[in-house]
Amino acid sequence: MGEELMWSIAWSFISSFFASKKMLLVVVGVLLCGAFVLVWHDYQGAKEDVVHYRDLYQRVLQEKESLLAISKKNLAQLGQQKKYYETELRASVQRSEQRLQGLQDLTRQLRSLQKIRRPEREKDCPIHPAIVYTFDLLRGETRSSTAN
Repeated sequence: MGEELMWSIAWSFISSFFASKKMLLVVVGVLLCGAFVLVWHDYQGAKEDVVHYRDLYQRVLQEKESLLAISKKNLAQLGQQKKYYETELRASVQRSEQRLQGLQDLTRQLRSLQKIRRPEREKDCPIHPAIVYTFDLLRGETRSSTAN
């Protein structure tokens, strides 16, 4: 009986050891399957993220290219506007110089008119009195031509 008891204790120990070992293997297997499922899920999510970010990158790249094209177009338009305004400015400067030259000519003519003096007596003047009065006004004199 002692031997049978010993064998029965040994058998129960061995069977419980193997049962716990099997249980441990089952637990490890379940954990490995769970880890595989989690890794597979992360892998699928990463693939979706790659596709999403690739599409996003393509959209950003297209937007960048369109903005670059718009910038080049705007730069070309600004260049044309600059040339137009430079041409207009040169023409305006030329017109201003011509006007200045005309004003200087008029100033010289006015100075030459101011040198004309009225004769002492109106009857000695062969010029019409209205013209004399006009010259008086140009010289800044306010007396009338008939005052003498």
